[in-house]
Amino acid sequence: MVLLISEGDVSSLLDMPAAVQQMELAFEELARGKALTPNRLTISVPQSYGTFRLMPSVLLDSKASGFKLLAGVAGHRQPGRNYFLVTLLDYEDGSIQCIMSASRLTQIRTGAVSALATKYLARRNCSSFGLVGAGVQGQGQLDAICSTVKLSTVRVYDPNRAKAARMAEGATAAFGVDAKAVDSVDEAAAADIVATATTSTSPVLKLSNVAPGTHINAIGSNTPARREIDPALLKVSKLVVDLRDQAVQESGDLEPLRKGELPPETIYGELAEVVARSKPGRTSDSEITIFKSVGIALQDIVIAKFLYDRALTKGIGRNVDL
Repeated sequence: MVLLISEGDVSSLLDMPAAVQQMELAFEELARGKALTPNRLTISVPQSYGTFRLMPSVLLDSKASGFKLLAGVAGHRQPGRNYFLVTLLDYEDGSIQCIMSASRLTQIRTGAVSALATKYLARRNCSSFGLVGAGVQGQGQLDAICSTVKLSTVRVYDPNRAKAARMAEGATAAFGVDAKAVDSVDEAAAADIVATATTSTSPVLKLSNVAPGTHINAIGSNTPARREIDPALLKVSKLVVDLRDQAVQESGDLEPLRKGELPPETIYGELAEVVARSKPGRTSDSEITIFKSVGIALQDIVIAKFLYDRALTKGIGRNVDL
């Protein structure tokens, strides 16, 4: 029998604080050499938006294994269709254990890893958050930071001001913060913590936008064509990535490293190293820190395993005989 977990089931089973806790355990496991999470395999279907990515991972201590399928192209996904799927495998014999919808899972795990990076890289007593990009992943960033940091103000920028306003209103209602839509990136970036969650093909954050001491979670540039962070800002910042090889290979933000325009040591380290404290995180209140995330399979599988175990406990999901 295989347990099917629907999109609605995921939302009922998963909350952001639990996701952040699981994410920290997973990166600690990765730091100990107890997780296998190779670069994702991407196949582009010629002359279509049928691109798909396959993302496998195994966590040895957690006894979790499986893969995520990420299909389609942002901006071209159709309403009512499924593009995100996680399959969990039995750790002992490799049989299919669970199949779950993973749209909400992806949103939460992406927010959760940013919240984890913020814990280690942001200044203490941060009180303001600026968001650039009011889409699905922007919502995940907002939920994660509002759930884990005691904020007083939130500022949201999006070219579609109505979307930004709706997101800000939602943040005020859900978290009791002073949240407002703003008219420029500069206004959103004037914060202790900043997140970029866009599909931009040119940098939206530049050195002139960012004050000393800011922490940035840059999550939108997960393909070579997308760019959110100006190279001049990368050059003066403490840059941490989720997985070095995959980040350099996939992110347009890191194209200057691929081209040799910036040295490899521009990347200070991987998040697992910072979480395990083999490399210190923030070391001064004045440094600018950046977490450049492209998303790795480890994040999906640890959250999926947590969801599966919780679903069994609560009797949620549907068993089917394939």
